[in-house]
Amino acid sequence: MAHVPRTRVRYATAANAAFHDLRYATVKALSIQQPWAYCITTGTKRVENRTWFASYRGPLLIHAGKKYQTGMEYDIYRDSPEVDPVGMKRSPRGAIVGVCRLVACVRETEVAADQRIWAGGPWCFVLADVREIEPIPYKGALGFFDIPDAVLNQEREVPGCYPLLTLPKSIASNDC
Repeated sequence: MAHVPRTRVRYATAANAAFHDLRYATVKALSIQQPWAYCITTGTKRVENRTWFASYRGPLLIHAGKKYQTGMEYDIYRDSPEVDPVGMKRSPRGAIVGVCRLVACVRETEVAADQRIWAGGPWCFVLADVREIEPIPYKGALGFFDIPDAVLNQEREVPGCYPLLTLPKSIASNDC
């Protein structure tokens, strides 16, 4: 097999190079209304319902939207008494609040039995390795969206590592 040399991309200015780096140094995120984001980050809910199928699998930041779906506290508490209704009401909005791994996108009928109370489908994103993090204010968007690395850099203490976003080895390929 012949050796194919790598081509280097040259930039006219350092600003162009920085733009290229920001454009490609991102992490996927998904906006979820409160109190649902709270239920996910506190470990109760492991599925997120959508009307669309997603082929993406991998690390995912959980963004709590600015809207709060009122009137759900009683129903959630009735089905999951371990959830704190006061914490649910005070949960942050308009911020990145958690990190997880999206492992599957299945039909409502294929959701694990212990998570069926949360499944509303028609498509359910199955989440694993969910962790709550210190909120990072950020504007959300519809569907999957990219969070620039520069936003996450604000929380870094060691270059190249995310102390708040350190993902388990099953998620991340780096040794941070």
